Amino acid sequence: MDQTVEASRNNSIDPDRLGALISSQLLDNDIWIPIRKLENDTIDNILNRFQLVSQSKIEKGSLLGQPFTVKIQTLGISSLPKNQSIRGRAPQNTATEDGQLRDEVIIKIDNPNNLCLFYALEITRKYMIKELGDRRKSNAYMQYKHRQMNDVLDLLKEAKIPQDLPEYDAIEYVPVIVDFWNNQYKNVGYKFKVFVFGSASEKPIFKYGNDNFNVPVSILHSNNHFDGIRNVGGMFGLRVKYCFTCEKKFRKSKEHDFKCRSRCNLCGRVGSDRPCVAVGNFYKKCDDCGKKYLNEDCFNHHKKSSNCRQTKICEKCGVIWSMKNYKRETEKKHVCGQKWCQICRQFHSMDRGCFIRPLELKKPADYRLVTFDFEATQNEKINSGDEERRLHNVNFIAATVTCTKCMENDQLWRSPLRQNGNSCTICGNNRSITFSHRPFTKTKVDKQIVTENPLKFFIQWILFELNPQYTTMAFSHNGGRYDMIMVFKEIYLKGLVPSMIRRGNKLYELKIPRNNKCNEVIFRDSFNLCPVALGKLIGAFGLQVTEKQFFPHLANISENYGITLQQLPPESDYLYEGMSPGKQNEFIKWYEEEKNNQFCLDEALAEYCTNDVQILTEALIAFRKKFTEISKKKNTQPGVAAEGIDILKDAMTIASACMKHFRLNHLQPEHLAIVPEKGYENCDNQSELALKYLQWYEETKGVEIQYAHSEGGEHVVAGKYKVDGYIQAEDRAIEVNGCVWHACKKCFGNELDKILPNGKSVGETREDDEKRLEIIKKYIKNVEIIWECEIHQMLRRNKKMRKGFANYHNKGPINIRDCYFGGRTGPLQMYFDAENKKMRKGLK
Repeated sequence: MDQTVEASRNNSIDPDRLGALISSQLLDNDIWIPIRKLENDTIDNILNRFQLVSQSKIEKGSLLGQPFTVKIQTLGISSLPKNQSIRGRAPQNTATEDGQLRDEVIIKIDNPNNLCLFYALEITRKYMIKELGDRRKSNAYMQYKHRQMNDVLDLLKEAKIPQDLPEYDAIEYVPVIVDFWNNQYKNVGYKFKVFVFGSASEKPIFKYGNDNFNVPVSILHSNNHFDGIRNVGGMFGLRVKYCFTCEKKFRKSKEHDFKCRSRCNLCGRVGSDRPCVAVGNFYKKCDDCGKKYLNEDCFNHHKKSSNCRQTKICEKCGVIWSMKNYKRETEKKHVCGQKWCQICRQFHSMDRGCFIRPLELKKPADYRLVTFDFEATQNEKINSGDEERRLHNVNFIAATVTCTKCMENDQLWRSPLRQNGNSCTICGNNRSITFSHRPFTKTKVDKQIVTENPLKFFIQWILFELNPQYTTMAFSHNGGRYDMIMVFKEIYLKGLVPSMIRRGNKLYELKIPRNNKCNEVIFRDSFNLCPVALGKLIGAFGLQVTEKQFFPHLANISENYGITLQQLPPESDYLYEGMSPGKQNEFIKWYEEEKNNQFCLDEALAEYCTNDVQILTEALIAFRKKFTEISKKKNTQPGVAAEGIDILKDAMTIASACMKHFRLNHLQPEHLAIVPEKGYENCDNQSELALKYLQWYEETKGVEIQYAHSEGGEHVVAGKYKVDGYIQAEDRAIEVNGCVWHACKKCFGNELDKILPNGKSVGETREDDEKRLEIIKKYIKNVEIIWECEIHQMLRRNKKMRKGFANYHNKGPINIRDCYFGGRTGPLQMYFDAENKKMRKGLK
């Protein structure tokens, strides 16, 4: 660890964060120790974590008795820029490739100078308030470059912004423009708010303006250039809308969040001018849905749209409820007092606990299955300190495409498409496709793409060139540790940020959502469904394919391109030493028989890689068919076709698939409870230090304090603020403030811009605390604040206090999960039936 820190400093990085990854053959999963602040005890904490896992795995042998790998990562957070900047300086012709966004979505800014930020703001403002007139006049204005420049220069002059800067930061100048606009147009009734979007997220990267805005002005920042946005929803797909309040995209207003402040629950519309306000003396009650309207336009829209049929109001409790929520259980209707539970995803009284629901399969949608495999050169060396590393450069990719429709016919999905003059709406024109440095002739595929960068062309193909109407499920075997890592890098370089599920350095899923730029593609690791070596899948599923071949990975170098060796490469090139003993014996027998054969790398790559993909494709389709048949719902209604679980689409791991099968076929309603994480006898959160201090205070002062573990929990002030401790007899509140959480002045001084772990700055945290404290003091006569650092100082001076803290007894509810910590506890018997002579006891 010291070597890693020293190496960082030698590379001009001053590390202040450190994390670790520990790998061993004895571990089912790597030990991932999250990156944390580098303190004096950081290394001790990591070693304690290692020791804890070592003890829990002792039955497999000590971790110290087998080779293990420790990877250390360091970060220099303090050297990063303190403030975010969103700068614009590039004219449009040198900006970027956002050409895939349609003109209906983007207002292209073609500026001859470095004022693209103000061009985008001013032209988008004109568009939003319809200052440019109809579409014909608007298009004409976009051609008048001189008029645009004059308008922008007038804006800068009136807003008192210099015109000769090399670049302009949106964070600095957008507030100036917004404040100027709101002051200039306040008599007209316009209230502006600017949203700056990046190219990788649906959330704005910067926004400025009051929340009571009625004119959103949206601009796009990409590669140091700003463009205007006509329709934010259009950036994320066809017929997609965008809510500036929730900052979320949606397709239909009826599917938008009922809690959104910009949604009218009476007519269902969403926008900055919603909910609908009362107009004049209009009043009308709808005889169909029961809702009462004070706005004629609101009433008319709810009748014209489907809102009247889809929502109703309860005359008893006044709750507006959706008919859709009860569509699956038509016999159920709204019940007063029941609410939608986000935990178990159903309506029930909040007094009742939650249960895991039996699985209800959704109507299956057709999708595209892509299986692929990478081969890479490993001859480029990277010197990293004393350790020699090799860079993997992808030089061959094989991929097979099939779909749920083609899978129904074994002969169809096994047959080429282009070679037979066929095509499929979902699969496309090619069943098999390769991307490689070199051409080949002996292995037959539908299409060869020969290129210097196979990975780049593969990502371009899978993201942009397949039918966007269908989702692509892309599988590679052991790809979570290899193929998907390189896929992620290439996707990121294209300006896309996929969502990922990972554990340590192993990826479980990469998901690129469908948007205006690309198709929906989900990358997964097939090893999580079939946790055996690729070659063993042939026997596991009884596949009629060629056995997995041996390949000299270290002979995969550019020097071997285009030549034919008179015999096979040496044994060491096949990574012989890394094989298991059984595999070594098999290899030696094969090598002795084949070593005098000629070897052509161009042909061997194609044969080996396509064979791997064929094995994986056959195995996944066979597994899908078997699991679908096994998991078909047994108790279906007469005349209703039974459907099973599609393990490739519906499950990421074999454990997940088995749990879905259990929920679909075996779990009874309201049978398996969801145990709250902190137990049923829940209580308010409070730090252990605060609990110890309050109990010590209670004992030494001889008073009764109401705190988290008291009956009724913490004392509540003004209906929403809870105090750590409250002495009713003295009308005294005791607040125990953590130094980091509440930005202690002794510990953080006047560093008001410093960001705390809660995401807020020191200044923001103190401001929030002052407002909260001001309200508490209005309701409680005496308020006493004690800081964490002050308690530690008292402990150093007071021996009796230290003893009291050491003898602290937790009076809170029992946490059952604590019983199973340490790895040496577990049920001795899964099922026990007590007879007459035996007694069972439970812990309550």
